[in-house]
Amino acid sequence: MVKEQLLETIDEWREDIIRFTQELVRTPSENPPGDESKVAELCIKKLNELGIDEIEIIAKEEHRPNVLAYLTGSAKKPTLMLSGHLDTKPVGLRDEWITDPLGAEIINGEMYGRGTADMKGAVASMIMAAGALKEVGAELNGRLMLALTADEEAGTHYGADWLVKEKGLRADAGIVTEPSGIDECWDYLTVVVRGGVYFDIIVEGTQMHSSLTDLKGGINACMKLSEVLSRMKSELKLTYKPHPYCPQGPTMNGAVFLKGGIYYGVCPGEAIAGCDIRIIPGMSPESVMADVERFLDKLRREDPKLKVRAEYRFGSIAAEISPDEPIVQVTLKATEEVLGRKPKLGCFPGGTDALHMINVGKFPVIPAFGPGLLYFCHGPNERIPVEDLIRATKIYALTTLYYLK
Repeated sequence: MVKEQLLETIDEWREDIIRFTQELVRTPSENPPGDESKVAELCIKKLNELGIDEIEIIAKEEHRPNVLAYLTGSAKKPTLMLSGHLDTKPVGLRDEWITDPLGAEIINGEMYGRGTADMKGAVASMIMAAGALKEVGAELNGRLMLALTADEEAGTHYGADWLVKEKGLRADAGIVTEPSGIDECWDYLTVVVRGGVYFDIIVEGTQMHSSLTDLKGGINACMKLSEVLSRMKSELKLTYKPHPYCPQGPTMNGAVFLKGGIYYGVCPGEAIAGCDIRIIPGMSPESVMADVERFLDKLRREDPKLKVRAEYRFGSIAAEISPDEPIVQVTLKATEEVLGRKPKLGCFPGGTDALHMINVGKFPVIPAFGPGLLYFCHGPNERIPVEDLIRATKIYALTTLYYLK
């Protein structure tokens, strides 16, 4: 049977899957600054080696390519999309890594390196799954599309947002293969992805000689901002209705970055805190900013000397699909066959390219279902269990087989 041949082929390709993942991790694509061209070249080379030569390169700028690869069966419809991004967050604090951050070293069954979990491991698994389907001659009643996107980590202006809005990227269903493990790998298959609201809290003070603040009544903007942030944590009340797949509700980070002051001897005249609120279905940037304004109005009434304002930067609404969608059901079936259990349905706490695909493209996409733990992403010592690369390849191959049966 094709299913057994498929799984046997993937087991035989185990070392190739691991090596390919290592090649991708060892090829930098940190964003910012943003340049996915070398990783894209590696992916195209591997696709060609696997006999997949129906490839499009779509780029807003030459060094920010998106790669679309197709495995076409008896028809071009329906189209199933497997999507993963080629960029990574910057390495960051190198001294806290126990290995070379771009070394892809394997320790105790886990591969370490920036992008192992987020998400070059999944990209490798997607490509190898397509190759295995090609190798065994699987009869697909439709088309598999691999969407390897740019710029996910810094706004998707060169990636999914641009592809969906400007280039008409569409499919009949899809999976974004972001790492979906929260407490253990593969514990959740997500049907909801939270949106985000990003804004600045700006406090004005008195820029003056710091030796005279007690005599002349100067206002230290940084100190005032710290008071605002302290109260914001406990007193900002967000308006929302509970959602069954988002039991934690929205998540608020009142100061993901801080700016203020000039140098010693100068009372700071301005201080800024960047704020990051992750929102659930039913919430919007407008509703969040209205809640923020109500909170700030309260502080202004209590302290007439407080000069504070909120400036909205950007945001997105959450997205969700029905658990009854065929893509959800066949993915659950494939996963149970590979893992021996079904994952729980849940919410991806961050954002993924699925926001654009669901909200703008209007087609059902699993927001995140991939190998690795989200906890290890973006920080030092990002890593992924090597065995999960093999499991992912099997899950994506079987899901494609079942969806395009």
